[in-house]
This record gives sequence, structure tokens and C-alpha cells, in this order.
Amino acid sequence: MRDDARGDAGGDARGDDRVSALGTVDLVSEIVEDARDLFAAHVEALRDDLTAKLVTLGASLGSLLIAIAVFVVTALVLCLAIAASLAALGVAWWLALWIVTLAAGTIGVGFVFRARARSRVAPQPPPERRPS
Repeated sequence: MRDDARGDAGGDARGDDRVSALGTVDLVSEIVEDARDLFAAHVEALRDDLTAKLVTLGASLGSLLIAIAVFVVTALVLCLAIAASLAALGVAWWLALWIVTLAAGTIGVGFVFRARARSRVAPQPPPERRPS
């Protein structure tokens, strides 16, 4: 019985002779070819993912530009409406336009200072831990 057990184990080991028959160069070339195929598949997947993300980014930027244009036109019409309302209340039309222009400019400058203050207080990365 012991011989049978050894024979089975030896048979499995002899089944691996096919691997030895191929040779080391053939095995390495197969491994390199498989790695090349895997790398090519990953590059293609990354390219497809990047293309999809760029298409989405382009659509988002287009929508953003349209929204900004609509906002600018709306702000302009609002400023003209406020100036017309001031003129209807008895303020000279040129003075009403100057008042609205100065108010809009002040709001714009306020937003610029607010953005600069926020950029100065950018979050700092956490300090590095030293192993103890």
C-alpha cells in the first residue's frame, strides 16, 4: 500500500514534467505575454474611463457656462430694474444708475475679499506621526 501511495504522489510529480519540457524561456515568455495583455487591458479600461469622465466634464462645463451667462443677464436686468424703480421714486435716472452700479461694485469687492480671506485660512494637513 505504501508503494501505491508513493506511486500516486510520483504520478502527480511526473504530471508536472510538461512544465519542465516547456523550458524556462518559454515559461518566462508566456508570463511576460500574459502581463502585457493584462497591462493592455488595464490601459484600455483607464482610457475608456477617462474618456467618459472627460465627456461628463465637458457637458458640465457647458452647463456651467450657460448658467453663468443667464446669471449675468439676470443680474444686469435686476440692476436696471432697481435703477428704474429709483428713477420712478424721483431720483434722477443717471443718479439711480450710479447708485446701483456702486452697490453692485461694493458687493463684488466684498466677495473678492471674502474669497481671499478664505484662501488664507486653508485647512492645514495633520502633523505627521512619529513611530514610538
